Amino acid sequence: MFDEYVEHASAPTGRSQANYGLPNVQYEGFEPNPFEEDPMSPNDSSFPAGISQPPIFELGRVQYTLPAPLVHMDSSSYILTMAFSNNTLRQLNLRQPDAVASITLTTKKSPSELTIYRTFMDPTGKHTIITTEQGDNFYVYDGWTKARPLAKFRMVIESVAWNESVVQSSSTTNKAASTREILIGARNGTLYESVIDAHDDFFKSQDRYLNTLFTLPDKQPIYGVKFETYSSPESKSRRGAVLVTTATRIYEFQGALDKKAEDSGKLFEPLFEPYRAQSGTTPPKFIEIPGHLARSELRFYTPAPTLKDSAATSRQLGWLT
Repeated sequence: MFDEYVEHASAPTGRSQANYGLPNVQYEGFEPNPFEEDPMSPNDSSFPAGISQPPIFELGRVQYTLPAPLVHMDSSSYILTMAFSNNTLRQLNLRQPDAVASITLTTKKSPSELTIYRTFMDPTGKHTIITTEQGDNFYVYDGWTKARPLAKFRMVIESVAWNESVVQSSSTTNKAASTREILIGARNGTLYESVIDAHDDFFKSQDRYLNTLFTLPDKQPIYGVKFETYSSPESKSRRGAVLVTTATRIYEFQGALDKKAEDSGKLFEPLFEPYRAQSGTTPPKFIEIPGHLARSELRFYTPAPTLKDSAATSRQLGWLT
């Protein structure tokens, strides 16, 4: 998506560049991709012999003037978020390339006192969490120009497991304005649960609660976390499975979920309770990769929901080292 972002020779008529908060450069936007597949065109097998097909992946230079050194970049649902060393962010809607939002952190600390580490975007592109090297964390909802502090979050975040039910119910405004229950993997080796609400009350923090679920025995940074929920045919109860990865280990946790979680929160409390009770004697099972790795990444492939399967679950995973 972003590799199509190119610079035009002149600004479009009737538009003022200053309206978009862009640096002092010529107008920027997307050119139509000549290789983009036409839904009415024949399939790949219809290409005549001797004519090469367009590449499925391509890299190219982007004509965009960064306001400061780039710290981290994330993309989800055609929304691109860039974080810079001066503690500002830019969000681009890749479907409306002339709409660029400039976001600042709600803090009195200078860039020398507060350093953005990375950002995390949910699958809908509406919720964004910003974490810093100092342990301060911020939250941005779709359309906001200021990132608000998460008062209860005092850790360096390394991974976030978003709630897929938000994606499936994104057409409902009230549900889309909340992350529902999410899992937070921290650098201190602790797994947390939280719910973040995108309300407009300036005097109320966006984080509804932050609950400590489990601390890994070796207290290594949690670089990946993912959860799935399902119904048990035998007991007709709601259950969950959680995968947690460090640089060299992958853990699996399974158990029952709180039936009243939609009202009271803390969905994963009963799932991790047995593991906390036996952590002193029997650590959770894990698979380990030999060697000394700096970090790893956990990625999943989840097919798009269909009419027959509106709650699609992940089919494949990749543990990248």
